[in-house]
Amino acid sequence: MSLLPRPLLSHPEVVRWSVDELPVVLPPQEHAAVVAVIDSGIQAGNPLLAPAVAEALSAVPEIPDGSDETGHGSLVASLALYGSLEGRLDRREMVRAAGTLLGIRVLDAGGNFVDDRLWQRQVEDALELAVAHGARVVNLSIGDPRHPYRPPAPTAIASVLDGIAREHDVVLVVSAGNVHWEDPPGSDYARWSLAADETGLAPPAMSAIALTVGALVADGEQGMRPARESVAVRAVGRPGTPSPVSRTGPGIEHAIKPELCAPGGTYVYDSDQRRIRADHAAGKIVGAAGGRPDALLATDTGTSFAAPLVTHAALRVFGRYPQLSARAVRALVLASVRAVPCIVEGESENHAVKAQRHLSGFGRVDAERAEHSTDHRVVLLAEEQLLPDQVHFYTVPVPSAFFRPGRKDLNVALAFDPATRATRLTYLASRMSAFVYRGVSVDDVSTKFAASQGEPPDTLDSRKVDLSPSDTDRLLGANQAASKHWTRSWNPDEHDELVIVVRSTNRWAAPDQPQPYALTVVLEAVEDMLTLYNELQVHFEALAEVEPEIEIR
Repeated sequence: MSLLPRPLLSHPEVVRWSVDELPVVLPPQEHAAVVAVIDSGIQAGNPLLAPAVAEALSAVPEIPDGSDETGHGSLVASLALYGSLEGRLDRREMVRAAGTLLGIRVLDAGGNFVDDRLWQRQVEDALELAVAHGARVVNLSIGDPRHPYRPPAPTAIASVLDGIAREHDVVLVVSAGNVHWEDPPGSDYARWSLAADETGLAPPAMSAIALTVGALVADGEQGMRPARESVAVRAVGRPGTPSPVSRTGPGIEHAIKPELCAPGGTYVYDSDQRRIRADHAAGKIVGAAGGRPDALLATDTGTSFAAPLVTHAALRVFGRYPQLSARAVRALVLASVRAVPCIVEGESENHAVKAQRHLSGFGRVDAERAEHSTDHRVVLLAEEQLLPDQVHFYTVPVPSAFFRPGRKDLNVALAFDPATRATRLTYLASRMSAFVYRGVSVDDVSTKFAASQGEPPDTLDSRKVDLSPSDTDRLLGANQAASKHWTRSWNPDEHDELVIVVRSTNRWAAPDQPQPYALTVVLEAVEDMLTLYNELQVHFEALAEVEPEIEIR
């Protein structure tokens, strides 16, 4: 248990918030992407939502309109549009919606699917409705926690989501689902969550191409202070660590799931009452209210409210680079992550870190990093197509900051959208992987790959950058991210460029059908070192396509 953080907003403030106290709310930019929130509907008249609303629709014949009777969808929608709101509400800071909002209702007044037997078809209909109305990003903070996923077998609903994402070039963001504790979780809740069968992902969170999102305990300023504070009340988990509310991976064929995490709140334990206080104000996330015309703000806890923070990051990328594919946006969002403190105990540090990936994935999303490069952090992007069982090579010049002492980071993200079949145990039609080499020329790398028929040659092992997670763990999924950190200076005579290798491995794809993919390479140095951005602009524009040097045919 941990002491409760001290949020910026108090419970009485949130409950009584008036229109006059709201910050200025600006509509989305003209070229902003459309975001569909498939949920309980939206309260279109809420002042936080109204400037962004395009339509509020129902995807279920039994539900007459897209209004929100529970408030769930409205809260989710506000986080998708603005990101975390507590700080900006406290400062009365002007906000602008990151996208145009399309609310699509699939849940009834009780927050349930109208017919549990048909929920998968209702979700499919809602997704088709979303793409028909031009959605580039779709948020699904819904699922079926009664039937937690057990890997590695494929599922029909995952194949539906993956097919739509692939066919319509749309970013799908899905919450991992919530764990409802009957007994108070102890400090070792992560170990129990990872071991229990009932804590697996809530369908459709196992979708291979969708970005699946787990929850973190909210940061210190998030949520709200209770009207009366008590030393008997403790948050479960430390701020910024995996929340006990979050379900765990892995996904289909043991792919890393969830890939991303974001604050979603936590449970609160009251030692005086010896029970979990689900109704307690602390540990919750603040957003727009729905279902109550007299309320502007509401609070709740769960992965449902972590997922839209990833949706928000994707919207910001589309807002800045509207020409990008969904694959490229996924890659940039994956490349934005920051490390999450490890709370899992294992036989070794590597074992613990690997186990925690089933809770927090590759790391915590950062919308600012997804959207922007900085003087000290340069983002390079390539969008290409690769035939099955072929290889692409890229070269990236090493900036001079890497030749000096100090922390240096390399991050690589890869996103692709292979064909899938729920009837096959080999669910993905192809797999892709990325490798990084230094201290060797692209000619040497390509020659040795050609000699090994596209397999990573053992003779290059001493030159391969040891990325984490390993390529054998990453290649199981369609959304991949990896990183490496250094503090020692590099040798400029030996390490003047990096060679990036992208490999496609065919499983059952048509041999003449190329697989589109997006590759992101991020170079970052501590801020007191030389700037990277201007130096690398001499070679190529950041966030422009970098052409492959060589292809093995």
